[in-house]
Amino acid sequence: MRAPHLATFLACSTIVAGCDGGIRRGDAGSSEDRDASTAPDPCVAQASNAIRTVGCNGGFATPAPNEVGGACERPDPVMPRGTCGPRAVCVVPRAGENMCMTGCAVADDYVSTGGCPRGHRCFRVRTADDEVLGICYLDCDAEHPCPEGWVCDPDGGCDAPG
Repeated sequence: MRAPHLATFLACSTIVAGCDGGIRRGDAGSSEDRDASTAPDPCVAQASNAIRTVGCNGGFATPAPNEVGGACERPDPVMPRGTCGPRAVCVVPRAGENMCMTGCAVADDYVSTGGCPRGHRCFRVRTADDEVLGICYLDCDAEHPCPEGWVCDPDGGCDAPG
């Protein structure tokens, strides 16, 4: 499960000003599993098989600084999104490297490409207010670790530690 504070920060920063509350992942899609290999979108999966789609969106990526998935400088009152490019926000873990993250096109599935950049997958999340959002998470596995301060969660996405 994604760290609620990370998803809340990203959602509030990029989509809704002044929101409050956590985000739960994995409860917004249908309970029916799909085989990602037969879907038009190679990343389509439900929660029970999301790990199988790691690397589906063009493999793994090492994004440049200030691009989605890349390192960034911390947000401040003058630069509320930090140094990230358009449509992205600099997310600050408790310790470690800051990372640019962005929202994505929400599908009916738990995970999809959703318009995320190469090496990312779009995860369907639900806020505490029952709003459904999509957030791009950088793919990871044993050979492709997350940036310092981030963890590779059970779905194969870089997330801030809970």
